[in-house]
Amino acid sequence: MKIFGFKLKVKEQQLRCIEEVMRTSQFVRNKCLRNWMDNKKVNKYDHYKYTAVLTAKYPFANELNSMAHPSLAEAAWSAISRFYVKSASGEDSIRQTLYILPGGETLR
Repeated sequence: MKIFGFKLKVKEQQLRCIEEVMRTSQFVRNKCLRNWMDNKKVNKYDHYKYTAVLTAKYPFANELNSMAHPSLAEAAWSAISRFYVKSASGEDSIRQTLYILPGGETLR
């Protein structure tokens, strides 16, 4: 995962719009995760269908563009996949994760 940091000079209205999109994205992702927790036979493609159901049910979720919905469903499935991998390997969350620093050094 790449994280870019930068400073912006935004107006108050632009900042509110950015925060609203972030809240909506988290809402859709969390609803997909909750759907997976409640229904055991949910697969990756059911999340794509469920985002369509959410857009019909919640008007604010419909304001996201059409490319955002599949990416949010993919993010939810990615979180579920990481959960299964860590559960199967017996990893203890982040403490067991190996980080590789830019110089090639490893940090545990």
